[in-house]
Amino acid sequence: DLEYINGVIHPLGVAEPYTGVFERKMDNYTITLSIQNGIIDQHLRQMYHNGQKMRSLSFNEHNQRHGLEQWYREDGTKWAEYRYDNGVLHGAYALYNEDGTVQSSGTFAHGQLVLEKEQESQNDKESSEDQQ
Repeated sequence: DLEYINGVIHPLGVAEPYTGVFERKMDNYTITLSIQNGIIDQHLRQMYHNGQKMRSLSFNEHNQRHGLEQWYREDGTKWAEYRYDNGVLHGAYALYNEDGTVQSSGTFAHGQLVLEKEQESQNDKESSEDQQ
């Protein structure tokens, strides 16, 4: 197992930083990280056991989430995307329906949700049209 010590990844109980590929198999997915001298080598990859991507995420040189994080369903459709700036949610986000349409979206500014918008579903549109 690995642990964080002052923002650097170490093998549990070892003073020297970890270098190598870390892989952990969970119930229905696998996490893979390439680590150099205790620092994540930019990307985390999470894959479902069926081979579909579950999540992709980038890190900065301080092991903080940085840039675009994307989540996918087991069938490969996109579920969510968020943006990070040095470990803090910052920028646009979106959650997606199974058909690929946007369910909700918004914007984070330095970790604070500043705008949130629920999208009107096709069923809601048809219902309001029927009422007219």
